[in-house]
Amino acid sequence: LFQVIETTDYIYLIMEHADWGQLWNLIPEPDGMQEDAAHRLFRHILSAVQYCHKQGIVHLDLKTENIMVDASCNVKPSDFGLSTRFTAGEKLKKI
Repeated sequence: LFQVIETTDYIYLIMEHADWGQLWNLIPEPDGMQEDAAHRLFRHILSAVQYCHKQGIVHLDLKTENIMVDASCNVKPSDFGLSTRFTAGEKLKKI
């Protein structure tokens, strides 16, 4: 997230452009993705999730449609609409 602009009627989120769009679009059918490419992307996804958890954020809607991919194949979790904050040792509460 680069910037947040608030007006009286709207909130605009200025975010990084994801050249390749959603991860869902990168998975070829019917054979799927090559194992080495899938392994690399999965490692990046786990790293992003770990970072969120260290910040006390749980995504709660992680799926291929909510993972964006840039031109360098870096993954960016998106759509944090269902996410919530948590504290270690506490049970998550549905909001």
